Amino acid sequence: MRQWLKGFRILRVCVRHARKMQVQGIYLLMRLGLPPGFPFRAAECHGRPQPVIVSVTSYPPRFRWLALTLRCLLNQSVKADRVILWVAHADRDLLPRAVVKLQAHGLTIKSTEDLKSYKKLIPALQCYGFDVNHVIADDDMYYPRHWLATLLDDKAESAIVCHFARVWREDKGVIDTYLQWPELPPGAASSHGLLIGLGGVWFPPGSLGEAVCDYALACRLCPSQDDIWFTWHALMNGYKIKRSAVSVPRFSWPGADVVALSKTNNAPGQGNDQAIGRMVRHYGLPVLSAHTS
Repeated sequence: MRQWLKGFRILRVCVRHARKMQVQGIYLLMRLGLPPGFPFRAAECHGRPQPVIVSVTSYPPRFRWLALTLRCLLNQSVKADRVILWVAHADRDLLPRAVVKLQAHGLTIKSTEDLKSYKKLIPALQCYGFDVNHVIADDDMYYPRHWLATLLDDKAESAIVCHFARVWREDKGVIDTYLQWPELPPGAASSHGLLIGLGGVWFPPGSLGEAVCDYALACRLCPSQDDIWFTWHALMNGYKIKRSAVSVPRFSWPGADVVALSKTNNAPGQGNDQAIGRMVRHYGLPVLSAHTS
């Protein structure tokens, strides 16, 4: 039995390294101007009655990898109605030529007020409304061709669907530190869930209300923890957080994690824990008696 378990662990490590090497190979080919799978391949219709809007935001320190991520989002097996890059007004003219050229392949570039990480969703909600399918993605990741399909294929009702999520835990109104929250199992939904934007999130029509667009309040309570802000508003709106049954590989482009906020936010007593405390003091616990299902 021990030998079998050891062999299984070795196999998992080998698969993980193989996937990492594959992503790094794609990265190098793209940087050399030999992108695999381009020109863009044909895509199927998403088949949903409401439009599907995929939004991503970025800023100059991440522009180095931006075109690579956008190529992935534009080359999905399921075609979104719009793939939109939201950038601050001051950053519009700083976009690399490789990004601007993607407008010929379906990319829409929109400039907006500098809402920091909230640019990935608040402007899209204000522009296209709350009764469409909003999907958000990070700007520094490799997304496989089936990424969007694995989100939209989920049959969840009254749930936000994401590729990665945690379950927040509390005892008598006191929430444990963020690092003690376990991962939400694949395919599970919970009204104690916390969506994780890394890997992508699908917000179905009606899952968020107008209050989520209060940037001044969001900036005061969750200045760089938009995942917590969006989670709280979804839960208060009666929606659970669900992890997709099939999760995509979680790979950032080589070097992209140097400018990531996750290390600061995830440290005990730092960004995430402080933001959660402020949200509890302002809104209270969004759900008092719910369990993973």
